Amino acid sequence: MSNQQGSRIKVVGRSGTKARAKKLQPQNAEDRGRQVIRLLDLLRTLEHARQGLTVKQLMEQPSLNCSERTIYRDLDHLKQAGFQITEDEGRYRVTGPSVKSDALRPSQLLSLLIAGECMAPWRGLSIESDLRALVDSLQARLTPEGRRWVKDCQGSVAVTYRAAHLKLDKASLLAIEEAIHVEQCLSISYTNPGQFTRERVVEPHLLWQHGEQPYLVAYCREAAAWRNFALHRVKSAKLLDDEFEPRADFDASEYVRRGFGAFHGPQYRVVLLFSREVAHLPGERLFHPTQEIAECADGAVELTMTVGGLPEIAAWLAGFGGKVVVRGPQELRDLVRKIHTDGLDACALT
Repeated sequence: MSNQQGSRIKVVGRSGTKARAKKLQPQNAEDRGRQVIRLLDLLRTLEHARQGLTVKQLMEQPSLNCSERTIYRDLDHLKQAGFQITEDEGRYRVTGPSVKSDALRPSQLLSLLIAGECMAPWRGLSIESDLRALVDSLQARLTPEGRRWVKDCQGSVAVTYRAAHLKLDKASLLAIEEAIHVEQCLSISYTNPGQFTRERVVEPHLLWQHGEQPYLVAYCREAAAWRNFALHRVKSAKLLDDEFEPRADFDASEYVRRGFGAFHGPQYRVVLLFSREVAHLPGERLFHPTQEIAECADGAVELTMTVGGLPEIAAWLAGFGGKVVVRGPQELRDLVRKIHTDGLDACALT
């Protein structure tokens, strides 16, 4: 440590000793996962303590709840990873020009490094490549030991997608991204399932990811309405000279809340009765931002929401095998009934 920082400042180690940090040892996945969480909690705790904290104070933190020996070891591990932890008269805190100049806390840096896979559906767009470049830049600032540690940490966090990775046309993605930025119309070649490929002129407003599926939200001039275009079905996209003004009636936050998933349509007041076997689900999950739940005397739960996209709701409800009953609207009851009867008819033919 430089003398410019004061004679009382020293790098992490036991007071009065020259204890050296041990090399990070391989651990099983469960132990490693607990250590990653504890180290993140330790970083966050130190970040919010401007005057620093003693080892005893750190031991008393509910989120840490570990021994003195573990605190010293974790402080040493963070130092090895490249985070600047200093001690001033027995009080430890996070310092370092890299943290101050970037206005980024160390725990945020680590969280960013281990969450990169969340951007997998956007590969090919600048939003993903920019994030990857940022991650690479931040990772380069760590010590070799720190980079090995981060790689090990990544093994404790996994992101998977139900669908296979979609094949997206990179040239089309770049054209779409530019069209949104410069507010120019696009000519897209789009294929609906079971239909021919058609050319459409659209005014692109939003790139939207629902689950593992990325969409382009655009105003279709042919349909004179808003449409969600699945990006993997866009076969080509060409930037046109025709500019457009962003439509004043479009609010991205409101738009993505309107439908049930990516399906939109007329708004309905949907009332569903979850039987006792599945009554716990509405309390555990937010199926839609407008949902309201009410408990029934027999242990069932009634869920009410105002939402569009009845075909997707019907397909979702059919998966419950009759354990969720549609009380309204009638259009939704008919759709669910048709899914079940079509399934029974198909089984009878085999």
